[in-house]
Amino acid sequence: MLNDIFNNIAKCRYCDRSFCFDVAENKSSRRGLASSISATCKYCGSSHGSMTSNSVPAGYEVNLRLFMV
Repeated sequence: MLNDIFNNIAKCRYCDRSFCFDVAENKSSRRGLASSISATCKYCGSSHGSMTSNSVPAGYEVNLRLFMV
């Protein structure tokens, strides 16, 4: 589901293609409710990763909200 949503709103900045991303969670990077998500272009191989929550001294903020309109 996240893969479909991301592909409908994003375009690769390097090869300028749409509907080209594989979105995946890096399960080994889980820290409580925080996790690392990466989007990789199927055509040019460019990749971008991000944590779902910001790191704070006592752990992670849980601040990412996904919703459908």
